[in-house]
Amino acid sequence: MVDLRTLHVIGRGAGCHLRLEQPEVSSLHAALKWSGGGWELRDLGSRNGTWLDERRIPAGDHRPVAVGAFLAFGRADLRWRMVSDAAPPARAFPCDGGPARTEIGGVLSLPTPALSEILLFRDETGTWCLESAQGLRAVADERGVLAGGQYWDLDLPDLDSRTPPQSAASASVCELHLSFRVSPDEEHVALTAVYQGVAFPMEARAHNYLLLTLARRRLADRARAPTDVHNHGWMLVTELQRLLRVEETALNLMIFRIRKQFAERGFRQAQHVVERRRGTGLLRIGQSALSIERS
Repeated sequence: MVDLRTLHVIGRGAGCHLRLEQPEVSSLHAALKWSGGGWELRDLGSRNGTWLDERRIPAGDHRPVAVGAFLAFGRADLRWRMVSDAAPPARAFPCDGGPARTEIGGVLSLPTPALSEILLFRDETGTWCLESAQGLRAVADERGVLAGGQYWDLDLPDLDSRTPPQSAASASVCELHLSFRVSPDEEHVALTAVYQGVAFPMEARAHNYLLLTLARRRLADRARAPTDVHNHGWMLVTELQRLLRVEETALNLMIFRIRKQFAERGFRQAQHVVERRRGTGLLRIGQSALSIERS
């Protein structure tokens, strides 16, 4: 079984992602590429040819590859089978070797999920963004992203243009109503996500208080200026640090854990639970449908 990168090069050369030792295979033989709507196979000018379902592909041609298709490189009788046409996950590969990091629920954390110096996710337009202590910026595949004292190569797939089936559990976080129930001493914060009348109780976590703080600001701004929706809820990171009495690294870790919690429940676009305004040091809770009750 081979986990494909967004551009997966096949051949005998040392730089190939799938290295085949057969002498009939060229150094740079062929490539499989994720196009955003499926996989394409291309022969890279190999000496002995590339086959798709027993048909040789002309050098340089792109051919779509469906589930169940057979591929062969250099020899038509040594075949590989395409077992899935799903989009590849976002991954980061350490430049000095070692295991790759893979996205969780659309969020890729570096250097580890527990120590998130960098977060990568798609914004509402499908563009990959990199979030760090320096702010938020758009990003494509890059080499040499520094996190955890080492450099990482990013492998970020284009957005899958095929529409997946929807269900309550696959709702976007932007469609949720978040309901908070707070104990009188504010030691306990219960959180429930509601989608189309279906309640999804979230586990009690320490970071729920961060979400509660952001929810209170958004509700207060709405009460003061109901029509200024674009500016509701924004808080400076430094203000949150002061209120919660945490360092910025700890605050970033809480934000990652919040997004991870929603992603693990199956909600899409988990990065929007907490949003950042690019280049300002501001963040807010991403949901406008909010309620807070005392327990």
